[in-house]
Amino acid sequence: MSLSVASSTTTPSKINWSEQPQMRRLDAHETSIKSLQFFEDGTLASLSSDSEVKIWNKEGVPTIVHTFQAVVSQLVTRKDGTLATASKDGEAVHVWDENGKCLAFYVGKPGKYTRRYPPKDESFPTENGFPNYAFYFLHYLKLRDGGLAYGDNDGRIILYSAQGDPLPCLFAHNNGTKVVIVQQKDGVLVSAGEDGVINEWDVEGGSDYFYENYLPPFFIGHHLHHYKDPDLCTRTFKAHEAAIRALALLENGTAVASGSDDKTIKIWREGVCLRTLEGHTSGIRNLSVLSDGTLLSLSALEPNSEYNQMKLWERAATCSNTVMMKGEMIEEVFERGEGTLVGRILFRENGVEGSSSGKIKFWTFPSLIKA
Repeated sequence: MSLSVASSTTTPSKINWSEQPQMRRLDAHETSIKSLQFFEDGTLASLSSDSEVKIWNKEGVPTIVHTFQAVVSQLVTRKDGTLATASKDGEAVHVWDENGKCLAFYVGKPGKYTRRYPPKDESFPTENGFPNYAFYFLHYLKLRDGGLAYGDNDGRIILYSAQGDPLPCLFAHNNGTKVVIVQQKDGVLVSAGEDGVINEWDVEGGSDYFYENYLPPFFIGHHLHHYKDPDLCTRTFKAHEAAIRALALLENGTAVASGSDDKTIKIWREGVCLRTLEGHTSGIRNLSVLSDGTLLSLSALEPNSEYNQMKLWERAATCSNTVMMKGEMIEEVFERGEGTLVGRILFRENGVEGSSSGKIKFWTFPSLIKA
């Protein structure tokens, strides 16, 4: 099973993103796509909002994976070439081969899964402890010191130590704010939210700090809370006048790009704005950095906006290409092979309010600048 999306067998020094890309589309799902995952060989797996899972071959023909269980909410591609899915409540985990055959089935909860199929007396090659924490920390950012961090929807940053112990939450932004986070090269955790503020946090060695400065914590739900915030915020500044929806690391992790509802992208180092990138016609929803350092930005498809935009910024400074999407929203973009981008697309039949379906698009930039 191999779905190669590379555009060339050569290894160019640079891709000419300014050229008009070739595009092909897969009408993947009848409902929106929740997740795209890639195997190491480039094979693609997709999960839709109605729990349908598909594995795509190189011709773009899918194998449908039938889970026959509760709503599937998470999808993981494994290094051994298998696919794993987890139910919404996390209590059922399946492992599948490339043909959609179920290889194993687990029940339980993170840290306490039991394999039901194959039976215990039959061997099945598994990774250490799988699936105990394979899904539980799936969306967490792994910190430089081995800890984990997650930007929650209520203004908090949820932290775990390198040993997997829950730590007190950082109350980073206004209540009800979706927090986005990245970690810089020097270990500083950067957070932003709907208040337009960027905070920088010194969280390395946080376990020792928490245990030395606080009484034994108490539990609320699954996370630890305290009456006041740890004094770990080293810098805070107003970055945008509107909500910040995305962050990305630049310049080998020494600078940060922020994307906002004010339709601008700003580049920051040590609290100083180096430059402002303009040109989007609606708010910025996603930022990512390609392998050659090009910054990729996605805007939202808003009720009064006819087009959704994807922009490519060379050296995070000059816009080299703008891809316009009418009636469709590019939700996420991945770089797969030299000169090829793969997008998770939300299509609505009657504009923003219409019924939605999920598509996958491939943009290939065919001409490469030789060294």
